[in-house]
Amino acid sequence: MTTYQQPNELDTLPLSYYDNLTGLAHRPYYHERMTCLIKTATRRNEQFAFLLIDLDDFNEVNDRYGHQLGDQFLHAIAQGLKSVVREVDFIARLDGNQFCIIVDNIVDDIDVIKAINRCLQKIKQPITIEQYRFIPSASIGVAIFPRDGLNEHELITAADFAMQQAKLAEKQSYVFYSKNKVNPATLRREKEDLLKEAFKKNQFVLYYQPQLSMTNRQVVGMETLVRWQHPVLGILTPDYFLDLLDQLDLQTELGNWAIKTACEQLADWHRNGLPYIPVAVNLSPSHFQDHHLVQTVKETLRYTGVPAQYLKLEVTESAMQTKGHIDVFKQLRDIGLKIAIDDFGTGFSCLASLKQLPLDCLKIDKIFIDDMLYNSHTALLLGTIIGLAHALDYSLVAEGVETEEQALKLQRLGCDIIQGYFFSKPLPAQDIPAFIKSTLVDS
Repeated sequence: MTTYQQPNELDTLPLSYYDNLTGLAHRPYYHERMTCLIKTATRRNEQFAFLLIDLDDFNEVNDRYGHQLGDQFLHAIAQGLKSVVREVDFIARLDGNQFCIIVDNIVDDIDVIKAINRCLQKIKQPITIEQYRFIPSASIGVAIFPRDGLNEHELITAADFAMQQAKLAEKQSYVFYSKNKVNPATLRREKEDLLKEAFKKNQFVLYYQPQLSMTNRQVVGMETLVRWQHPVLGILTPDYFLDLLDQLDLQTELGNWAIKTACEQLADWHRNGLPYIPVAVNLSPSHFQDHHLVQTVKETLRYTGVPAQYLKLEVTESAMQTKGHIDVFKQLRDIGLKIAIDDFGTGFSCLASLKQLPLDCLKIDKIFIDDMLYNSHTALLLGTIIGLAHALDYSLVAEGVETEEQALKLQRLGCDIIQGYFFSKPLPAQDIPAFIKSTLVDS
């Protein structure tokens, strides 16, 4: 097994082996490493995977925003990919918007799928360059040595074919090479069948991410996060299935399940001695077109006995601005529910309309948190948002807080409720009681 030394470390290889823009290995280094890996894997009777990664719609970034911004975009993607590969793997920029990762010494395809999911989840993270925000996606073709090729040419040809099939299937996806022509429609149907089966077999589960008051360091709320307990791949985040869920028109079914499950869990915790703590459930904008939503919520609260004020529904800015949804929000608030705008500041809300919306809470998007320590304009904008929320008597939650420095900065700006890995990662339901008790302070 050969260890790949990251190019930002001291190295005696010629500078021409590294790409000036991304700092990743360039084609000359890639060619040498491939030759070495093939020889080593053949001698040791090992397998490795060749991942060909092509960024979707990258030409549109260049055409619309210019090549200088496009270069910054590529650099950001490269750094993200570099952060999720193992030391034993090899990553290179092949050309333009194409990268490759060689996953060394694999046992089976599951090892490869885990590496792919790490890459796709990292790639999908929003990127802000100057004043522009992007949500990248990529298509990945996979070839396995020696199954799909015995030399570099055969492997890259197989991976390229698979990558093209991935692009036909859907954005942000991957395809393993097969000697039989891959049918994208078949791939899609298989994934659809698995997702439908997940509903029938109750494979979805809620995780809970606590929200902390910086004033007393106690848990003052939680956000529910849906996870799919895949029978092969393990726990999967919504990045893996959310788009397909929407296309299959299953968002409403999942949303109703999440509301019911969250309320049942709140009732169970309360019966076992925990105080009620507000729990937020994210709903798709399409869910508010369901004429039965208000009645479903009423029946769930009545059935579980949970007081309405402990259930919060999180929606996007676009949902809040959609004609017809406002009446639904008003009816839900009349019941006693709380309504929050999720990822506030990333959409196109008219600030003047906020005071007229049936709203209780703003959630500040992670993109502001990541930037506020290094960009004075971002900190100024955050201060404005926080001041606006206070003036309108809204509660305020900052998402994605990962460091104490970020938490203290937000507290100085006037936001004292935070959510993120600084305080806690999302937890399974069984871990919540002990966690909450550990934060409670005797009055």
